[in-house]
Amino acid sequence: MFSMFKKKKQERLPTLAIGAIFKNECDYVLEWLAWHRAQGFSQFIIYDNGSDDGTLALLTSLDALHYISLRTIEGKEGAQVEAYQAILDNDVQD
Repeated sequence: MFSMFKKKKQERLPTLAIGAIFKNECDYVLEWLAWHRAQGFSQFIIYDNGSDDGTLALLTSLDALHYISLRTIEGKEGAQVEAYQAILDNDVQD
């Protein structure tokens, strides 16, 4: 009789994730995250590439609060390719 009032089983929506690499972007990190969250991204995998302007401290705090998943990579030639490949290898699920 009351079956029409039963809650509909919620289907899990796909997660929209973004992988990025930052270096010395402290002034822009929060704005970048807010904009991408507003666009529907819900998972952030961010590599820090040897920042020395406070970016790493900010990213570490955001990781501790579970807003992002932080990784670090040594600032070297080819670091971006290495970081993006690691994201594809380790963080992307079929």
